[in-house]
Amino acid sequence: MAFEVDRVVNNSGLVGLGGHHVLVVDILGGRQVGIRIGDETLSFFDLSSRELLRVRPNPLTSEEVRRLRHNPDQHAA
Repeated sequence: MAFEVDRVVNNSGLVGLGGHHVLVVDILGGRQVGIRIGDETLSFFDLSSRELLRVRPNPLTSEEVRRLRHNPDQHAA
């Protein structure tokens, strides 16, 4: 089952997510985005308009997803 968290994209275009640094895209540096975490993909979207900005493969293991679901503020280590 998918769920959502939000993160701020750093100046290099990365977000911390479940112990990983995940590439979004550098032009979004400094912007807060929503992330829909699915089994296979991470969907990055604008929090206000819900416009889809980018889709990336999900690098998280099922255990990392479970931990993140129970602690959504968990960033990269």
